[in-house]
Amino acid sequence: MKSTQGVVDIRGKQYQTVSLRIHEFRLKHPIDDGWGLITELVECSEAQVICRASVVSPEGKTVATGYAQERWTGQINKTSAVENCETSAWGRALSAAGLGGEKFPVASAEEMQQALSQQSNKPQVSIKEHIWGCNDPESLYQLVGKWEEKRPIENNHENWAGIAAFARARMAETGWEYHESLDKFLAMVEKATEVQDESA
Repeated sequence: MKSTQGVVDIRGKQYQTVSLRIHEFRLKHPIDDGWGLITELVECSEAQVICRASVVSPEGKTVATGYAQERWTGQINKTSAVENCETSAWGRALSAAGLGGEKFPVASAEEMQQALSQQSNKPQVSIKEHIWGCNDPESLYQLVGKWEEKRPIENNHENWAGIAAFARARMAETGWEYHESLDKFLAMVEKATEVQDESA
């Protein structure tokens, strides 16, 4: 991801940051003229946060709105879901008001970065559940083999260190008999992750 003056390149597509949209909005519609950017907390429960942002004219007319939703999950949202939700709602409301025009997507750079972060964290959250769902060494071997195809060890060595540890723990807990292919695979994973950690 590359950033240049409030515009971030994410996977080859340009996204504006919310701070840039707010800056451009305030240049055209100063606070002194009576323009407002209002946020309403629609829901704040244990499950999720929903915010509604409104762009309000000096006459009190709502000229654009934007909604956002966040859950209390992930490293950032665990403590800052409300703040992130408000920022996303601002970005969408300002986009609806014309900030960015046709050149940029409605989603802000922050929204896209958050979405990608959540996607990349999903496998980490479900590693233990998947491994404990295996009923025998062969199914566990097939599972980690499929993961390796999609998530090569050399690119995800930190995740693979956890996968190997969970797999060993599952084997120990169940008392499964020795499985040569699985054992060789886990030994290879552990060796690769040790080398990666030492060179990091």
